[in-house]
Amino acid sequence: MRKLSPWWTFDRKSLSAYQCIRRDEQQGRKCLPAGKRRDLPLIHPRGRGYGDMLPDVKHSSPTMFNVRTLTYKLELMDTLAHQLEKADRLAAVTQSVGFALWQLQELEGASAEYFVLLTQAKQGMGLEAGNALVEKAQAKTFGATLRQIAKAGLIPTEIESRFTKLLSERNWLVHRSRLDSRNVIYRAHAMRDLIARLEVIADEALALLKYIGAEITAFTQKHGVSPQYVEEMSKQMLEQWQAADAL
Repeated sequence: MRKLSPWWTFDRKSLSAYQCIRRDEQQGRKCLPAGKRRDLPLIHPRGRGYGDMLPDVKHSSPTMFNVRTLTYKLELMDTLAHQLEKADRLAAVTQSVGFALWQLQELEGASAEYFVLLTQAKQGMGLEAGNALVEKAQAKTFGATLRQIAKAGLIPTEIESRFTKLLSERNWLVHRSRLDSRNVIYRAHAMRDLIARLEVIADEALALLKYIGAEITAFTQKHGVSPQYVEEMSKQMLEQWQAADAL
């Protein structure tokens, strides 16, 4: 019995015959005698891999079956590769979107605290009353908080301009980014452009967050709050977060 050749060992002669037979099907004519076709490698209808997924179809000759089986396997593998590629792009995009949103949320919360601390908080008012003011401020939109900060003159013009630009990018990310980026799953260059834009948003949010943090630290120290106390409170808050994660 003649040993069967696996489909991945198609040689040039077989491939030429394959191309010729494909032309046969398109033009409705024969280009190889039947005897020549029997020289091509055979592929079992229930062979390895995707062969088990082939439909039961009657073929005019062993060669025609070989070619169609090979074509089906290659097309199926190509489809699978494209699906995996799209899944990888989706994972990369959603990860970048999520991280950018997290950075923005931290900045929004810190900005509200900054506004309350510099304009509404009173010395000796107590933690409960101060937290109530912060919660009320954080319930407002990011844009409203920035307008209050700018109106109170708490940030220089350059920082205000950066906040305004970031606010515009934040609104785009939350409300229009998916509509404007539907091709990122199908086009690698579109995915790279979107991720680069998201990284700029996340980096700018972090930079402004550091600025707000430095201003808060300077303000509290100016009003008699020691760095040791701030460090101790930060440590306690971090421990509370970690304990909550453990639960």
